[in-house]
Amino acid sequence: MTESIHPDTTLGPVSLTISDLGRSLAFYSDRLGFQLHRQEGNTAHLGAGGSDLVLLTENKNARRYQKTSGLYHFAIRVPSRLELAQVIRRVLETRTPVQGFADHLVSEALYLPDPDGIGIEVYHDMPREQWQFVNGQLRMATNPIDMDGVMGELTGHPERWRGLHLDTDMGHMHLHVANIRQAETFYQDVLGFDMMLQYGPTASFLSAGGYHHHVGFNTWAGWGRLLTRVGF
Repeated sequence: MTESIHPDTTLGPVSLTISDLGRSLAFYSDRLGFQLHRQEGNTAHLGAGGSDLVLLTENKNARRYQKTSGLYHFAIRVPSRLELAQVIRRVLETRTPVQGFADHLVSEALYLPDPDGIGIEVYHDMPREQWQFVNGQLRMATNPIDMDGVMGELTGHPERWRGLHLDTDMGHMHLHVANIRQAETFYQDVLGFDMMLQYGPTASFLSAGGYHHHVGFNTWAGWGRLLTRVGF
């Protein structure tokens, strides 16, 4: 049996190929509150003031392919419900298109695309003592978010938002894969992530140290899809 990956394992930055660096920098900084840490040629390093969270590399020929394996979304974790409310308020103020909101029982989340259609989740975690398990598997769902409750966190906080909180980090990655069982074998038996939830035959969620998930994957783009390179 494969030994579990170290419980303190966390995720590093996500590296994205985008088609217009100036447009993407404006989006990530103005709409989501990222800081530009540094720029090296056609690559920009973004974060919340600490470690890099997102690397943007421009390729003007890049385009996004549908129904292929690859990134479904990356998930930025903010440290509190208040911080999520701050991001949501900014997104609404700037009339930024969103894809939805959700209460996952372990977290509350905002979903939106970047200018190239790359999926982004911004979320905060519920306290771990509130997470529930059934037959050894973590309970997760996609329920309507309590928007009044989330936005009520802003009461008493009229000050101007200055961007993502310093403690913001990379919470998890969610991937489109060609075969769920093959992906489980790799992430669980090779890398040592622990299975937290199998969502029927179409999605699985694995983690280190009992977290709800550091990596999720699904076949919602189609079973057996092969990875198509972007930007060529």
